[in-house]
Amino acid sequence: EYANNPLKYKFSWSPRNVLLGLMNSAKYIKDGKVVKLPGEGGVLERATPVDIYPDIQLEGYANRDSTHYVDTYHIPESHTIFRGTLRYPGFSSVALALLRLGLLSDSPVQRLQPGAASLAWKDLLAMLVSQTQARGPNLRSAVLEVLGGSEFSVEAMEELGLLSDAPVDLCGSPLDALAAHLQERLRYAPGERDAVYLHHSIGVEWANGSKETRHINLRQYGIPHGFTAMAQTVGIPTAIAAKMLLTGELTTRGIVTPTTSDIYTPILRKLKAEGIEATFSTEAA
Repeated sequence: EYANNPLKYKFSWSPRNVLLGLMNSAKYIKDGKVVKLPGEGGVLERATPVDIYPDIQLEGYANRDSTHYVDTYHIPESHTIFRGTLRYPGFSSVALALLRLGLLSDSPVQRLQPGAASLAWKDLLAMLVSQTQARGPNLRSAVLEVLGGSEFSVEAMEELGLLSDAPVDLCGSPLDALAAHLQERLRYAPGERDAVYLHHSIGVEWANGSKETRHINLRQYGIPHGFTAMAQTVGIPTAIAAKMLLTGELTTRGIVTPTTSDIYTPILRKLKAEGIEATFSTEAA
């Protein structure tokens, strides 16, 4: 409801880590075969529409290495295991534009070092575009060429202020400068709320040969002028686990993950009391 910018995204956690994650490669299992996607845009290029909620349009792309869930959840018989990231439509194409313009590079740039002479965003973009083969008659034309003739992508860059006279934060690299810029430009305004969507689809084949698909969905919204959904879904489970340790309810020691019932069952029950609860449904396959 507040995705009113070209990325259709606002930051409720580290902007740098969000941007850096766009460069990741990915690996998953499909029909018994391991599929590998390259980083540097290879994952974003394969973003596809995701039909989960009738009232919300989403797109999704692979999120890093899904293959280790075979061992984590003890499901060696699974022939497809895929973990993805959900975003609103348009996110991936705009993120690809940022990447192709060199704005996701974390390599140090002399002109971006603290103490260097001031630099406008249009001048930084001109500097980055000059390192490509684009030879347009002006900056906008050159950017359009780098972005494969996509007017949508160029307009997105303009709306994000990247072809403007606005000053660049001298943070050392294009990635860090962009993170600082978007942190201010894409922050939640007072009274706005974020949203967290989680979806699981689990295919089951029973011993008698019957098949079904089980769905688990979580939609959590932030509280205007209060805790974000991100803070709730990350912070509250951690706080619950810490309290269980202190009170002796959780006796497991060492570095553990919440994949056994003695850990996740009481935590899920306590999360429900805090207003964080998933919905479950089953359909015949």
